[in-house]
Amino acid sequence: MKKNQIAKLEGILQHSSWLEVVLGGVPVEDQESYREKSHDLLVQLLCFHKLHAFIHQGIKQENIQVSGDALVAETDRVVELEAEEIKRQIFIELDLVETEDGPHSL
Repeated sequence: MKKNQIAKLEGILQHSSWLEVVLGGVPVEDQESYREKSHDLLVQLLCFHKLHAFIHQGIKQENIQVSGDALVAETDRVVELEAEEIKRQIFIELDLVETEDGPHSL
């Protein structure tokens, strides 16, 4: 997946602004490591959804490389549909919990 597609999908998901809200209860000194981990998780999930789009298009298992430019619109559409699930998975993987006064780390 190309960097410009990742950046576009981050924008669609409003990842940065969502993450700042989520990290509101995390100590400031820990927030950068959470941002890095969140970005890594996001890229993994975006790649998963792009691979899933390829599978639905009938890609064969023996294909080991595919063009980064392929299925961009399909991937965008899937990510838009799965936006809340992607955020939920990142939230869980960051080991954050929702409390009455907002999100906090465990």
